[in-house]
Order: sequence, then C-alpha cells, then structure tokens
Amino acid sequence: MNNHKKFRTNNGYCHILDDEIVLNYQQDSIEPSNRQEKIGLIESIVVSVLVLIIVFGLIANIVERDYLGILLTIGTSVLLINWPIKRLVRISNEAKIKLKSISNIEYKTRKLGKTYGYFDVSFVNNSNKKKIRVIKMPRFENNGGSEIKKAKEIFKTLQLID
Repeated sequence: MNNHKKFRTNNGYCHILDDEIVLNYQQDSIEPSNRQEKIGLIESIVVSVLVLIIVFGLIANIVERDYLGILLTIGTSVLLINWPIKRLVRISNEAKIKLKSISNIEYKTRKLGKTYGYFDVSFVNNSNKKKIRVIKMPRFENNGGSEIKKAKEIFKTLQLID
C-alpha cells in the first residue's frame, strides 16, 4: 500500500491506488478528506446574475403586456442557464473515486492569465449519476508545471487521459 502513486494538488495530495483515486490533505495518509472546496464559484455567480436579469426582464414584459417579449425572455432563459446549472449539478466533492467508474479525465487551464490548471474527472457515482470531480493543480509559479506533468504521466499509464 505504501508504493502507490501520488501527486500534489492545490489543496493537498491525490493518491492513485490499485482500484481508486483518493484525495486528501496529507502526504502520507490515504484516508479521504471531504472538506468543502470553492468549486463552481464563477458559474454560480453567473447563474445568479442571469436569473436576476431574466426575472427583471420577465416582470418588465408582464407589466408592458408584451407577450412576445415574455416568450423570448423565457426561451432565452432556458438557453442561457442550461449549461451552468447542468455543470453545477454534476460537480462532485467526493474524495474517493473508483478507477473503473472513471469515463474520462480532461486537463484544462484557466483562460485568463493561465496561472494554474485543473483536471475534470468524469465518473459515475454510487447512485449511478454522472459526476465531475475537479482536481485543481498548484499554480505554475509554485512548481505546478512539474506536478501537472507528473499527474498526466500517471493518468496516461492508467489509460485515463490521452
């Protein structure tokens, strides 16, 4: 059990065992940690702002008795809010993920500034629902580049990432 693979994340360590991934905040322990993280903060802010704009637009159209405006507002709201809400519902904070339940791991970087990257781990949880676990990597200026390379190599050997 001591010779498992691991790499550093932004908030701790990711341990790759024979049958599962364990995320925790200690280098030498493989016990999972379920501390809440700030995941999806930007998406939740965007959704909140969109909901406010749509509600005020809908109220204004109702007051003006603009039925076409009401239909357009409702249609636009369904299209605009669909993606962020779907993503927020799918984001998971699980600290243990079975390797056989993982369907895809995708590496992404932040678009503005690109100071850090993260992995989106797509998997099916115990309730048979598709979820995404975000593994945020250390910033590039804090030796994050080498940790990202290490993580990619580990995921490639497990054939979870291209």
